[in-house]
Amino acid sequence: MYRILVSILVVGFAVNVCSCGLRTNDNSPDLTEEYVVDLRSDTINDVVPYGSGCIVALDSGEIRAIDETGTVVASSVFSEQITQMSAYEDGMIMIAFDDDSVSCLSVVDGEFTESNNVEFEHHIADISCIPYEDAYLVLLDNGELYGYGHNTHRMIDSQIGEDEIINEPVMISENIKCIESNYIVDNDNRVMDLLADEWTDPCDEEIIGIELYNYPIVYTDDAIYAFYTTNNTINKMNSIDPGSFSCTASGYVYSLDGQYYYTGLLSATPQGKGLPEADNSPVEIPSDMSYSVIRHGVICYDAHRLICYSV
Repeated sequence: MYRILVSILVVGFAVNVCSCGLRTNDNSPDLTEEYVVDLRSDTINDVVPYGSGCIVALDSGEIRAIDETGTVVASSVFSEQITQMSAYEDGMIMIAFDDDSVSCLSVVDGEFTESNNVEFEHHIADISCIPYEDAYLVLLDNGELYGYGHNTHRMIDSQIGEDEIINEPVMISENIKCIESNYIVDNDNRVMDLLADEWTDPCDEEIIGIELYNYPIVYTDDAIYAFYTTNNTINKMNSIDPGSFSCTASGYVYSLDGQYYYTGLLSATPQGKGLPEADNSPVEIPSDMSYSVIRHGVICYDAHRLICYSV
């Protein structure tokens, strides 16, 4: 597959750094507006956390790595549109091009380097990289789930050794509608950890997504549920306003009755051994935007702007 990869300078957008405090109370994190990125005519397709900042995919085929100050530290342009992204911490980045092929990216000297391109006949519904395992999952729109990479715990192919590396995608399961890391949800609203290979009982509500925080969280249109792998059960955590839930490995946000709540770090430089966290604490962030919790706060974004609120 031919694809143009170009390293570029920071152009076509403006970064404003400020320190406008948001209204908080005694039980709320002290979130502060850290920076605003105005992308002008470019349109944002997706934003995912990466390191202490985030990765932004634009509809022009450009992808940018932005650090905690709003500075672009890596940027490249591809000839195909980036339609989905998955990343964990500051390791490999998994991306889908035009919903029919998947590649892995790594950041090297201010550029994104591409490897392991895999094409699929059906459209790609979702992608996920599995933390620390160098394994990758691809969910197609027909419900087929494929995996490749390290066969840890024989998660991808039970017929070969767990030390094997699988280069060509292997179908793991069918009838799947949601994936995140090694957790999957089927069309019967059951959840499974691929490492444990055991389904839960069906959820009473229609599950529309699954995310991974310190533990897996499944969500419906109006509620979030914790998936407990120790006893393979799903328990309701909170009600939410429809469509308001957003979760990453760094934390999650949602709204209820118009009030936003944040779970995540309370300090960008926590003292002591533990990481102090806010637990469903009320915060003031802009409404009617999309959200991505990063290592030190929350990225709010719409079609053309990024606003970072930092702890």
